[in-house]
Amino acid sequence: MEVTNMDEDIGGSGYSLEDLSAYVDRDCQPPIAAIDRNPECQAVIESMRRMSLFARQLIERDESQPLSAGWLDSLLRDVARDMRAGEDLELPGGDQLTQLLTTEGAIRECVRRAADGIAGCLTGRVEVRTGDPDTGIRVTVRISVLFGAVIKEVADAVRAAVFAAISAEFVIPVEAVDVLVVDVHEEGEGGLN
Repeated sequence: MEVTNMDEDIGGSGYSLEDLSAYVDRDCQPPIAAIDRNPECQAVIESMRRMSLFARQLIERDESQPLSAGWLDSLLRDVARDMRAGEDLELPGGDQLTQLLTTEGAIRECVRRAADGIAGCLTGRVEVRTGDPDTGIRVTVRISVLFGAVIKEVADAVRAAVFAAISAEFVIPVEAVDVLVVDVHEEGEGGLN
């Protein structure tokens, strides 16, 4: 399927979010090189897999309430938007002949992976803002917290995990990690509508 709307084209692969979802549903068979070799597509697929695991955990907790497709669609759109490469960010450590770079998209995926690893957290939109190169980046993470979890504890755990993940993967100073709890979801429900 050829994608004509550039907003729907993930990473210049020629495939849309819907195409990637179908590819994951087929367990990535048969292999499609344009998807398998594209870092943005791979980041979206990894996020889809993490959300699928989270959704299964919600269903296992309360099988009497079906999950709404709307919240998952909204989340997948946030993931696709976040996976766009965005601006190049210069990393410290370069010299006259070498410039070290990363992209906003790489940092957003690192943040999303860290936040998704926190129990009771469903990650929504992730924003990376650059400021003064000496103070570094400022990250904002929007999350939904499972009803019954202590919101402050989940938010603090997300903040700590994001700081640790960025420090481990990038040589870039982090000015702040802002965690915004934008929704609370019950077992069997999604959040971040």
